[in-house]
Amino acid sequence: MPGNETTVEPLRFTDVTAAYMKQASPWIRFVCILSFILFGLGILGGLFSLLLAGAIETFSSIPLPSGEFLPSKWIFLSMAAVYLIVSGICLWAAILLYSYGSKIRNTHSEDDIVLAFKNFRKFLVIIGVSESIFTAAFIILVLIGFIQKFSGAVNV
Repeated sequence: MPGNETTVEPLRFTDVTAAYMKQASPWIRFVCILSFILFGLGILGGLFSLLLAGAIETFSSIPLPSGEFLPSKWIFLSMAAVYLIVSGICLWAAILLYSYGSKIRNTHSEDDIVLAFKNFRKFLVIIGVSESIFTAAFIILVLIGFIQKFSGAVNV
């Protein structure tokens, strides 16, 4: 039926829209720089956790003055894995956001705009999925803590 067809008009950017996109570009670059710094700090945190895991392995048989032993090296290896995975996600998102920012700053063609928004969509998907996973993990860890606290379980 001819009445059921929908047509999409091509989207046109005005000079005002292009000006706003160019004004947003320095802020996008600023967020990218912060993301690259967070990536570096995450890598350092992961390497420090690996170093602590090695030290724990070396000194795990020596009791502390209180008579307790050092925590397991697996705690630090797990922390290192989390740091490195989160840092990798941060780097990937920062690269996509940087690509978006540079494309909207130097818009010369419609293809540049399409590529910019394609990268921005990928960035938003990565951030949305990551935040969903981290929020769910946080809620699960809080629930485990409450269950352990109020069930009378032995503290580990």
